[in-house]
Amino acid sequence: MEFRIIEGSEEALPKEGFYIKVDSYIGDLDYNDSFTVGPFPQDKVNYLKEVVDLLEKLDNIKPDQYDSLKGFSFWFDEGGCDEWDENDPKIMFLESLTFKNEAMSYCSGWNSWEGYKYRLSSYKVHYIDENGRKKKVEIIKGKK
Repeated sequence: MEFRIIEGSEEALPKEGFYIKVDSYIGDLDYNDSFTVGPFPQDKVNYLKEVVDLLEKLDNIKPDQYDSLKGFSFWFDEGGCDEWDENDPKIMFLESLTFKNEAMSYCSGWNSWEGYKYRLSSYKVHYIDENGRKKKVEIIKGKK
């Protein structure tokens, strides 16, 4: 008996690290969207904190104000592409992230429809361990 590996038949296990699943909508929940971004390895947790802080702020403002938030353009709306500097570790990290959604990818921008940005609905952080197991993450606010 032989076993032959067929390329492309299954998606590989994700890399170890933190991931953020973001859900958004437009209108009266007429259109929903979600994407997952990661991995944020343990040694890049400062970037994870930056993105989570940004998502917390998005939850309190209207989508037409998202662009005015410091960091939104960089992380979610093509700004990282505009600020390209091969010596900047933050830019290099942004390029290494995987955005899991056909409509959302690095440099594609936050989803919009007919000029209106999707509103943040919710987000969750999870962790993929070295064995590819997904683990829940509790966000403890107020810790540095």
